[in-house]
Amino acid sequence: MKYYLAMAVIQLALGLKVYGQKHIAAEKLLVQTQKFYGKSDLLYNGNIYQPGKRGAKGNPFFCNEFLVSTLNISGDTFCTVYSKYDLADDRLIIACTNDSGKWIIYIAEENRVKEFYLGNKKFVRADTVLEKHALKGYFSTIQEGRYKVYIKYRKKFIDTYDDITPYGYYSETKQEYYVWDGYQLRPFTDKTSFLQLFEEQKKLLRKYIRKQRLSFSVMNNEQLIRLMQYCNEIYGTKKI
Repeated sequence: MKYYLAMAVIQLALGLKVYGQKHIAAEKLLVQTQKFYGKSDLLYNGNIYQPGKRGAKGNPFFCNEFLVSTLNISGDTFCTVYSKYDLADDRLIIACTNDSGKWIIYIAEENRVKEFYLGNKKFVRADTVLEKHALKGYFSTIQEGRYKVYIKYRKKFIDTYDDITPYGYYSETKQEYYVWDGYQLRPFTDKTSFLQLFEEQKKLLRKYIRKQRLSFSVMNNEQLIRLMQYCNEIYGTKKI
């Protein structure tokens, strides 16, 4: 256990060093950590993190480095917390200091973390906003309004063992898109499946997509936000 924890701390230290120009130094972070949220039992509640699939090519994370994040844990907000999101196991990993000033890396308890921000991306726990669906884990939301878009990011471990990947490897990040209309979560993968969600205004939407030269295979989040804003405009207060 001590070996695994030591390795995890070394990994964190290296991550902080690499991102030193973008984030505050570890020593300064320690002071700010205590200043911002003190020694909260809410923040320290979880199992010690032990990296799995050692030697595997790639990584299971949304971003492989610890990023400064904001967490909502059991209704309390914690700022300037270092964390990263394990997509393969759908869990949030947090790095902080204990009462003796030592770094602790652990797994946040999912039922306590309602939402969190990694950089400029917001993630929410599925059951807090999608109560009618048996969905688990965290979804990213990129657009506020009556009709919302949720994105599920996924990675998985591929147990293919050969000369190139003797310990297996992690897949590239995959994205699943959904529209939430206040009643149900509806998936879409391309223009056809998206337009099927808006049958009454399909012609207007098709015209908008053509005018904006949107391609669903390469559409970025900003384009998707504008598309959903247009959907809200033409539908007004009506449900899909």
